[in-house]
Amino acid sequence: DDADVVKDELKAAGAYGPPHGIATMMVAPMILELGTDDQKQRWLRGIVNGTDVWCQLFSEPGAGSDLAGAGTMAVRDGDQWVVNGQKVWTSGGH
Repeated sequence: DDADVVKDELKAAGAYGPPHGIATMMVAPMILELGTDDQKQRWLRGIVNGTDVWCQLFSEPGAGSDLAGAGTMAVRDGDQWVVNGQKVWTSGGH
């Protein structure tokens, strides 16, 4: 379909698609309401034009935000890594 063609062409050009997701739903409104003028200058243009991609990450249950307390482990398996453990969620992560 036409949307897939546009998506493929954007990808081939190394371009991001229209802004969506965490940045436009959560980050930009927060910056607009609470951010300093410097923060607005630094971040809003990239959110609007899609060149800055954001994700939302929450840590593992019981580990808080301390990476040293993470309980997941990546083990090499041939050419791949197998990650075991649990995450609550990562929205928009690439």
